Amino acid sequence: MDLANISLKPEQCPEDLVQILMAFIEDNLPTRSSGITHHGEITNADEELSPSLANFVVLTWLRLLHPSLPRLVKQRYGTELHSRTLASVKPEISQALESLLDELHTSDESKVLCSAPPIDHRLFVPARHRLLPKPQAVKSCPLCQQAGCPDFGSHFLRSCKYLWSDETTTKRQNN
Repeated sequence: MDLANISLKPEQCPEDLVQILMAFIEDNLPTRSSGITHHGEITNADEELSPSLANFVVLTWLRLLHPSLPRLVKQRYGTELHSRTLASVKPEISQALESLLDELHTSDESKVLCSAPPIDHRLFVPARHRLLPKPQAVKSCPLCQQAGCPDFGSHFLRSCKYLWSDETTTKRQNN
């Protein structure tokens, strides 16, 4: 169960991780002296690391390094994997590991860029071509302002009560 807790630590290189995985698996192989039973029977012989189990360790190593690495390894080494085990191709994979991971990280970055929110192209329109909201007209009567009336900011000149007679103001306000 502790296999699930193994991961690459910042101070480790990828080769350290595969060695840790191999050591963990080898340390947990059943032996005659361990007293561990399998389906109710005690193991008769010390178990050895089989090619299938070694392949599983290498596959686990690849997945821990990057979830898409097994797929990329299958693409790159597919022809060799028809005649050799994954564990026997591991030295070649180790040599190319840096370039394989670079390829995956580049691919991941391009996916992030493709999934970024769409650009608002209106932000790139020159300022002189942008439609700006019309400013709200501020009510102010210059006549009342100059005369010192306190309510000069409550009306426009066209509706000033001092400029028009009551009858004319009423007609203008209704129109």
